[in-house]
Amino acid sequence: MNISEGRWWSLILSSFTHLDIPHLLLNSYSLYQLSPGILAEFPLIYVVAAYFLSAYISSYVAIIMNPTIGTVGASGSIYCLDAMLISVILRSYEVDYDEVIFDIILPLVIAEGKMWFNEDNISHWSHFSGFIVGLVLGHL
Repeated sequence: MNISEGRWWSLILSSFTHLDIPHLLLNSYSLYQLSPGILAEFPLIYVVAAYFLSAYISSYVAIIMNPTIGTVGASGSIYCLDAMLISVILRSYEVDYDEVIFDIILPLVIAEGKMWFNEDNISHWSHFSGFIVGLVLGHL
C-alpha cells in the first residue's frame, strides 16, 4: 500500500482484499450475522457510510501504528458495526448490563485477546480503531 504517493483509496480497497478463503468466509459470515440487527437500527446509507469510513480509518491507524506491515480484510469495518450495535444496546432503557458485558463484549475481548497472543498476522490496531469508530458512530 503506497498511500504516501496519494493512493488514499488503497486504505478502503484493502478491506475488500483477504489473505485466503477462510479469512473471506469468516468476514462474510460475520457480516451475514450482523446485517439484520444493524439494518434494523440504522438506515442502509448510514451503514454503508460507516463501513467505508471505518475501513478507511482502521486501515490508516493500522498503517500509522505499524508501518512495516500492510493490512487486508474487513475486520475493522466489522468491529465498527459490532460497536454500533453495542452502542444501540447501551442507549436502550431496558438494557441488561450483565448480558451486554458477558454475552457481547466479553466474547469479543476474549477472541481479540486470543488473536493478539496467538496470531502474528492479525491487524489488531485495525480491529481496535474500527471498534472505536463504531462506538462514536453508534451514538450519533
